[in-house]
Amino acid sequence: MRAPRSSHGRLGETGASTARCGLSNAALLAPSPHNTQPWAFRVEGDVIEVLADTERNLGPLDPYWREMTIGLGCAVEGLVTAAAGEGYTAEGGLFPDTQRREVVARVRVRQNRQPRGVERYRQIAERHTHRGPYEAERTVPKDAVRRLSSVVDQLADVRLILLRADSQAARLFAEGTVDATKSIVADAELMAAARKWERHPLTEVKAQRDGISVINAGLPEEWTRALLTSPWLPDILMAEGWVRATRDVHCATAGFFGALAVRPPVGRQHLLEAGRLWQRLHLEAASMGMAMQPLNQLMEMADRDRALGRPSRAAASLARISGGGDWRIVFGFRGGYAAEPAPPSPRRGVRTVTVSG
Repeated sequence: MRAPRSSHGRLGETGASTARCGLSNAALLAPSPHNTQPWAFRVEGDVIEVLADTERNLGPLDPYWREMTIGLGCAVEGLVTAAAGEGYTAEGGLFPDTQRREVVARVRVRQNRQPRGVERYRQIAERHTHRGPYEAERTVPKDAVRRLSSVVDQLADVRLILLRADSQAARLFAEGTVDATKSIVADAELMAAARKWERHPLTEVKAQRDGISVINAGLPEEWTRALLTSPWLPDILMAEGWVRATRDVHCATAGFFGALAVRPPVGRQHLLEAGRLWQRLHLEAASMGMAMQPLNQLMEMADRDRALGRPSRAAASLARISGGGDWRIVFGFRGGYAAEPAPPSPRRGVRTVTVSG
């Protein structure tokens, strides 16, 4: 079995402390909004705490910390998945300490059973966000859709919505996503927030080990080569490239679209569970050779409009996609088959994100 690796060790090494750090390493390989990696881990004996690093947020792009909390849920699920794959039992809860709101989850692990969910565990190191083109003509088979749908399990408050690429709801999602992207790039404050997490040239990628690297941004090859040595991309070119990639690559080549919806009022626990589900979905898709990419522009513009107290086309589109009723979409994505594998996003090392005391 291929285990997640970092420069600081791998899961399954001798010694309880090293093994616990290995589980944390699996958690830090989880996806997060704009690769902000908004987490830290505290390891004490057989207990691992997942902590929110609230300084690593998207600012006005995520005014209610919706995406940050979903990313933290992905890390929790990565930890739990790795524990099961290594033969641990994992017990604990979300937001266990009312006095320490930064504690997202506390998990106690004990190695006393056979490994479970090994295939999904194997995919932790293989799963990457794929921002490049997918094979638009390749149909996603029904059994793959059923497998993704089964991942929801018995989550009463999180709903998975899958949209065929040729469906009316999918066209609404794609058109709304392109429209929301145009609104984002026209908003100087939102563009500044996005640019904070841009990483190029290559020296900055290696130094920061977070954000969206030019290597895995899904840009045309000539842009990638230029940006690897360039200190900056003019705003007008970044805006043009983002809109063009969203319209002509992300939406035009998707095999299907998807969304995660929760029951309002939307609380932190709902968002964490949505993040845990997104991590499970992405790992399951990876095990079937499928690519996935978050597409959250509609949600980001709905949050922006709400924060500014103005009417929202984005929120109206989301309500139509969800079918109305007692559900609110909090996360969107696309899936399909990519001709080329996606390069891994940079990650901070496990020692960097592990705290003591």
